[in-house]
Amino acid sequence: MQTPPALTPASPSRLGRQDHVLRTDTLSFLIGAIVVLGAALPALAESGFRFADVDAGSLGLWENDRPVLVYRHDLVKPEGVPADRFRSTYIHPLYGLDGEVLTDDFPKDHYHHRGLFWAWPHVGVGGQETDLWMLKGIEQRFVRWLTRETRADAALLGIENGWYIGASKVMQERVWMTVHRATDTQRAIDFEFTWQPIGKPISLAGAEGKSYGGLTLRFAPRTNTVITTSLGTSKDDLYMTRLAWADLSARFAGQSASSGAAILVAPDHPDYPPMWLTRHYGVLCLGWPGVERQTFPPDKPIRCGYRVLVHRGSLEPAVLAQAYASYESAIKKGSRPQPGATPSPAPVSSAAPGLRAEALEDRVRVYAGDRLFTEYLLTPDGKYPFFYPVMGPRTGRSVTTCGSDPYPHHSSIFFGCDRVNGGNYWQEGLERGRIASQSVRLIKAAGDAVEFEQECAWQRPDAESPFTDRRRIVITAPTPDRRIIDFDITLRARGKVRIEKTNHSLFSARMAPELAVTGGGTLMNDAGDQGEKGTFGKPALWADYRGQWGGATEGVTILAHPANRWSRPPWFTRDYGFFSPTPMYWPADGSFELEPDETVRLRYRVLVHSDAPSSDEIAAFYRAWTGSQ
Repeated sequence: MQTPPALTPASPSRLGRQDHVLRTDTLSFLIGAIVVLGAALPALAESGFRFADVDAGSLGLWENDRPVLVYRHDLVKPEGVPADRFRSTYIHPLYGLDGEVLTDDFPKDHYHHRGLFWAWPHVGVGGQETDLWMLKGIEQRFVRWLTRETRADAALLGIENGWYIGASKVMQERVWMTVHRATDTQRAIDFEFTWQPIGKPISLAGAEGKSYGGLTLRFAPRTNTVITTSLGTSKDDLYMTRLAWADLSARFAGQSASSGAAILVAPDHPDYPPMWLTRHYGVLCLGWPGVERQTFPPDKPIRCGYRVLVHRGSLEPAVLAQAYASYESAIKKGSRPQPGATPSPAPVSSAAPGLRAEALEDRVRVYAGDRLFTEYLLTPDGKYPFFYPVMGPRTGRSVTTCGSDPYPHHSSIFFGCDRVNGGNYWQEGLERGRIASQSVRLIKAAGDAVEFEQECAWQRPDAESPFTDRRRIVITAPTPDRRIIDFDITLRARGKVRIEKTNHSLFSARMAPELAVTGGGTLMNDAGDQGEKGTFGKPALWADYRGQWGGATEGVTILAHPANRWSRPPWFTRDYGFFSPTPMYWPADGSFELEPDETVRLRYRVLVHSDAPSSDEIAAFYRAWTGSQ
């Protein structure tokens, strides 16, 4: 057993992708450090959840002064452990409600077991067989944080990882954790996983004769172990058994009473209920897709949901069955509330949130109430300015993505163009062209709206700049479930400009994979046409992309103003989540040309919504914006 690190926050400057060595502090020192930390920061008792770095490769979460979990995002390399067992992207420790450590890491009987983790023993990629369970030929690596948000009733952690064979990324992995506030007896942690193969199909299978492969919970040393499943309590280990849930309760180190954790499988899980392996030496293993190999096509997400229920006591089968029935009912109703506590997503206030903005050196940050809505990024080494994240009003997750496969050059909500006088102001390196921010002026920083202006120069080394542009951006939040971004841009040609036919042009958005059509979402235009097949190339005043996640239906509507140069534009749409109102892929003469000093003004409105507006509601919203009939 590897002793967990002391939960003392590290300096934020230490956060990075460098390898680190796990500290070998004793468990008694760990508990002492937690007590000291709580005493040193008495204000935490009223502050709900908080994240802080434990060390350079680990992020800790507390509720008030109680530790909840540590996510190991960087490579863990303890002394005395074979190098082929080094790993990252898992949870350890997972704490009980009284601070006891429930999980084990690097246990000597199974060095590859690692707290709460997700891995498969058979992963096939392009004819090559690898083993993510035993870390042979393939590994998981942290890519970035998608969100880290805390509020009084819950904490939300979004993570993007990748599966790598050498330097090649073969799978994109997204993990969303909603950690609910603890009751007197329980804490619920909801997990939503999305895996998306990149470029090639990927096959997954569990272990022969046992089925393990998927979400797995390895428990710390303990006594008085009791395993209870949806089939009842059994002293025997279960192999290749289909279950809706399983629980392990025991007496853990330093505790006079029992506690434990259960894994509950969402009823919309693929092949529900999946197979399991349960072992009294201390492990609960999901076995999906089980011993029968399944192959998943590239660019189509795989989605699985679970709840980990941490609890005091050794729960009776009827109590666990009731906990599962509540979870199952909540999911079927479209939400995932915690028993006995505030549901998640949190109830929405009837009042529209006030807005405020911060103009920083490299971004404009906008809050709705006390929650981040978006950042408009102006990085000096970036291709162009763009909005990211763009948080859904209910879930606090970004409804858009940035840097995701396929086509990682898509950056959330952005404006750019390829093939402009031979330059590329859309993708590839900066030597091909970039749109550089020259100035930002914050006009209104708080109240019912945020407003700022920006000037940009389109630059390319050793070439004349084709455009300058001036942007006016206004952000409002008319209701608790809606956010609006008004984007008004005027392009001025600095010389004669020629834009050749291109699918990479003008105002665009790339949705989060979970909300894309390939992830189960919906794309629809103002005529009711749906999906890429129905909307590609069709003229429309607006198009809407939406999907379900985190207990809410969230999405983005882009509206193109009728006074735009190319009114009622055709749309370039993709089922993987991209959509853009642009005429540049369908030029009548093969290109568009502008004379020197000619200007083009384009206006767009982005509606970010959590209330599933109907087509009629969006049409009325469009008319109210434009004053049209």
